[in-house]
Amino acid sequence: MKNWLWLLLATLTLPGWTQKAFNEGIVRFQADTVRRVDAHPAVFIVTERTIFKKGDLARIEITRVNRITGGQKHRQIEIRNRKGILLCSESPWQESNDPSRPTRSATMLLSYDEEKARLPFIQNKIHTVSRTGARTKRLGLWAEKIILQGPAGEEPTEALVTASIDIPLSLSFDALRTVGNTPLEFSIREYGWLTRYRAVGIERRKLPDAFFEVNASQKIMTMEQMLKELQDFK
Repeated sequence: MKNWLWLLLATLTLPGWTQKAFNEGIVRFQADTVRRVDAHPAVFIVTERTIFKKGDLARIEITRVNRITGGQKHRQIEIRNRKGILLCSESPWQESNDPSRPTRSATMLLSYDEEKARLPFIQNKIHTVSRTGARTKRLGLWAEKIILQGPAGEEPTEALVTASIDIPLSLSFDALRTVGNTPLEFSIREYGWLTRYRAVGIERRKLPDAFFEVNASQKIMTMEQMLKELQDFK
């Protein structure tokens, strides 16, 4: 009888015991455009978002595609390391006949204190979370279904979050800062579109430290320096 009870207990709690900490690797998200939410949405729409994680280091790559031509691609890169948050972008080379040849703009360095200073100004964008208690599995991870409610006038949306892995995805979306756990599926308004993100791959692998730095030849500027350069340009 005791053996049967122990077996039953192990069956009920096994999912929690078998999850491994996600300290290093890659998580890939597919992005699907649901509908337009602004009168004049961006020409480029997000098609994928990839998160690279190594301990406290993170690199987030966002690929956007020209929805009209379907060919031009624009990539944004966000690196979080001990120096702060590095933001840079790659866009199609405008002066070349080869659209695949990229050019990279200057990289902006944002301190973590500067990021915190933004919080009072984005409170109206942050979604409230309603727990449902419903659980399911996504990519082998236990996840909970939650309801996200945005500002007044926006329809609530469903999301799946997991406590099995910890990646800084929520920091890239002001609306998700109160979610707590890692989102595996969610909808978000960005660039004038409602976009549905869905985790499609998780790969545990070693990543080089250099991957969480920008190229040494790349010009790095603070927000103040970048704003001054824009003023001088005018």
